[in-house]
Order: sequence, then C-alpha cells, then structure tokens
Amino acid sequence: MPDSADTTTRTGRAQRVLSPLNIGLLLAAAGLGLANLAGAQQQPARSPGNYLLVGGQINRGDSNGIWVVDTNNRDMVLLRWQQGNTGFEGLGYRSLANDLTAPTGR
Repeated sequence: MPDSADTTTRTGRAQRVLSPLNIGLLLAAAGLGLANLAGAQQQPARSPGNYLLVGGQINRGDSNGIWVVDTNNRDMVLLRWQQGNTGFEGLGYRSLANDLTAPTGR
C-alpha cells in the first residue's frame, strides 16, 4: 500500500503537468473556434427569398414540372411531383446570377 506522502507527491506532480496542458488545449480549441467563426463571416449572407412559381410541361416523360425562381438570390430549381413517393423530386438547379455574368460567346 502506498504511503500518503508518496500519493500526495504524485498528485502534485500530475497537477503541475496537466494544468498547463489543459490550459494549452483550451486555448487551441478557442483559437480554432475563432478561426472557424471568422471564416464563416467571409461568406455573403443569403437574403430571404422572394419566390415565383411557374408550372408547365417538361421534356422528361409525360409529366408536368414546377419552376421555382428565387428572384432575390437569383436561383431557379425545377421540381416534379412523384406520385408514388408523394413528394417532390428535384430535377435541376440553375444560378441565374452566374448566367447574367457569363460571357455570351458571340
């Protein structure tokens, strides 16, 4: 059975080693958290959407589709209703902002 003085010495030594290690790990974790926060702030905020819905015949099978245009963020998606799954299937996405800035090639 170990001496109580021997146990106290080992505990004191462990605390002297582990306390700076814990502080270092805490500072490293805080630094990584701040770095991720700063990186997330560089992305532009997405504004709330203003949506326009247009329905019509699509070229995939004999079904109809719904084009959803987000006029604020300049995005467009094509959706089709899946009768068996009772849900929408996404058929396509288009960034209208990229289309406006793309060279015409003519």
